[in-house]
Amino acid sequence: MNTPPGAGPSGPELHHAARTPRRRLIGSSLAVAGITIFALLLLTWTELFQEFEAGARDAQARLLPPRESDRVVIVEIDDLDYDTLFGGVSPLAPAVVRRVLAAILAARPRALGVDLETSHPMYRGFDLPANGTPVIWARDAVSCEAVPQDHATESNCHHGAVVPLDYLGGSESQPFGLVTFQADHRGTIRRYQRAIQTTRGPMPSFPSALARAIADANSPGANHDTTLLSIEFRRGDALRLTTRTILEWAADPSSEYRNSGVLRDRIVLLGGQYRVARDEHPTPLGMLSGVEILAQALETELDGRGRPPPSPVMLLLLQSLTVLLLVALFVRFSFSVAFFLSLVALPGLALVAGWVATGVALTGFAYFFPLLIVMLIHILYEKVIEYREKFMVVLVRQVKGDAGVGRAHVSSLDRVESGLSRSLAWTRDWIKARFVRTPEPDENTAAKDPLGEDLPSQQSPPSSHEDRPAEPDGAPRPRPPNPHQGVT
Repeated sequence: MNTPPGAGPSGPELHHAARTPRRRLIGSSLAVAGITIFALLLLTWTELFQEFEAGARDAQARLLPPRESDRVVIVEIDDLDYDTLFGGVSPLAPAVVRRVLAAILAARPRALGVDLETSHPMYRGFDLPANGTPVIWARDAVSCEAVPQDHATESNCHHGAVVPLDYLGGSESQPFGLVTFQADHRGTIRRYQRAIQTTRGPMPSFPSALARAIADANSPGANHDTTLLSIEFRRGDALRLTTRTILEWAADPSSEYRNSGVLRDRIVLLGGQYRVARDEHPTPLGMLSGVEILAQALETELDGRGRPPPSPVMLLLLQSLTVLLLVALFVRFSFSVAFFLSLVALPGLALVAGWVATGVALTGFAYFFPLLIVMLIHILYEKVIEYREKFMVVLVRQVKGDAGVGRAHVSSLDRVESGLSRSLAWTRDWIKARFVRTPEPDENTAAKDPLGEDLPSQQSPPSSHEDRPAEPDGAPRPRPPNPHQGVT
């Protein structure tokens, strides 16, 4: 189909011309996205990426508002309690521990978790008054390398299994939960497990055992899931009391402690925070004691917010979706509108995708934001190529005199060229006037331009007909008449 002179492309040609850059943009973007996504999936196993993700989780833990908890209360044994009530002796005296637990149970809590060292034989046969409140005892566990191995234990030490230690003096007659903190590569506690693989099979963790004891609707039932789950650390997680305060309230007959006290229908965690216990660990919120970390994990478990690490399939789907949404912006809208929309959409897409993948929105800046930045740079590159090709087509048509090019394009190009020429001329004149000095003329030196260019020499006009150019037939041109000749 020949286009008549003076007419631009129309019909199928115009439709094809409009679709070709769009198809190229989509195809090249998908290719670049595939390579970038594959590289990011490989980077998720590197220490640098884990540092970036850990930083995002730490930042969100500090930015989230404090948690107003009405479910968990921490009863702590501080240094003063350790010195006055227990005489500064470890392990803690079972009689004093029994008195503290009886005072707590008298307030009718919903459940009681005891995070104390009870492996000493003096705790064998330890009993409590039965009042229907479930009591969960903490049980420590160590790695296989930390204990002497016999043949039975050695055969079961595989896949990171741990060895459970004794509790209550070796009498395993009461419910328990294992207390093991999973530190990351930086030594920071960020995750917990519902079940822990031991040399004697899967055993429930302390937060999971407490959640199952109260049969919370949001907590999953008994399972053997050993997946590492993220702890949603929040500031201001639980009410904190001391053991001496509890004993004082329980001894006062006039107080409402037993009927409507602060422990009524709440989960109480009893733990030691005295220095001798050496039970502090680094967390996203700083150094926290073991019972405080257990309270954070318990709140996470009760809310059902424990999230495993994102699977590669989920990351692939979410990364592909964010890329398609970004490309759709530039396909659907004009370049200027799409560019400004992308500046807002990029962080928004990253935060939403991060929240869907990990439950922590700021992790989107680790998993998705680098991909979106790479894609935006590629799209801008494609747009530059597209506009350069359109510019060359306009120039060629203008040179050929094609009237169908459109007056608006030609006039805009003329304005751009004229503006550039004026700018260059003004810059050249300003440099001459500001920095270049004109030297004095010298008779023996050829005249020079201020910028160093040779100027044509000034010669006197020819004085005779031999010096003047000849006529076409070779004869000299006649001298013009002198109007003053013959005048006296």
